[in-house]
Amino acid sequence: MPNITGSHFHNAAAGSNGGVARSLTGIVEGDVWVSAGTWTSAEADQPMMAELLAELLAGNLYINIHTEDYAPGEVRGQVVSATDGLSATLERAQSVPPIPLSGGTGKFVLSPD
Repeated sequence: MPNITGSHFHNAAAGSNGGVARSLTGIVEGDVWVSAGTWTSAEADQPMMAELLAELLAGNLYINIHTEDYAPGEVRGQVVSATDGLSATLERAQSVPPIPLSGGTGKFVLSPD
């Protein structure tokens, strides 16, 4: 497993690179990297967070996992609407430029709170 150096939400449409919007906390569980984070309703009242929420709902946020081998991002997945909330399929093929092999999944919950 590559040495993971960070995981973030980035703000850009599919196929484009964007800056870090929010950092995620990451831990290794066995041979699996797990990232987690929470946005609170108190943060939603901040102007920047309202814009970020609008970008999320428009499909313009992606998750990027950075490693020592691929500092710009080893796997990436656009956050999209799913039947049970929001999800992302992380693939090297979504990296810009694409990198063959590997991948992951992401699940997100968006509540009125």
